[in-house]
Amino acid sequence: MLFKLLKENLGILLIFLASFISLNTLTPSADLNEEVAADTYSLKRAFTHVEQMSQNPHGLGFDAHSGVREYLIQELEKLGLEVLLQKGYTSGDWANVSQPINIITRIKGSSGVPAHALLLLSHYDSSPHSSFGASDAASGVATILEGVRTLLASNEPLKNDVIIVFTSCVLCILNSLSKVGPHSRATSGRSFEQHFPARHVRPLMICHYLRVCVPLR
Repeated sequence: MLFKLLKENLGILLIFLASFISLNTLTPSADLNEEVAADTYSLKRAFTHVEQMSQNPHGLGFDAHSGVREYLIQELEKLGLEVLLQKGYTSGDWANVSQPINIITRIKGSSGVPAHALLLLSHYDSSPHSSFGASDAASGVATILEGVRTLLASNEPLKNDVIIVFTSCVLCILNSLSKVGPHSRATSGRSFEQHFPARHVRPLMICHYLRVCVPLR
């Protein structure tokens, strides 16, 4: 009886077995306890940023939103980077008006040709619908942070400038790029046109999820 039952359902069992093996093989895995050199990209260090950013829902307008922004500013300043804040106003789908504050910094290259500047971009808010924002998009921000730290730790000279932008909300991404110009406000009192002329920026990638960085060509 048992043999007959197995024979009749052998095809189904093989399908489940093949699905399990495929998922187990294709699912990414990493040892977060692995210690690597300072000039090597570390998932452990990147995941630390994800944990720090995703402790509470932090959509634009939430109390925790400013805390995440301050954390990112501190981490960039630890790397010796000058941080500028881009402020503006935006309206949502429910006719609500918010004041996004985008974080922008720059690593200067040696070429002196601003037309070859590269842009790394993600957003640091979470979804307003009870999300802690770990995958969307603390993981993307963490990928950029750890990548930039690794780049600076390598002490390798850069030919082109690298611009890092963390926008205050996901829908602020294109809006912020269009406003990087003489009418943008910087907390330093200098216009963004002096630092990040929009016509001189070549977008490189948008990092939205961990390991998902979309090249822009």
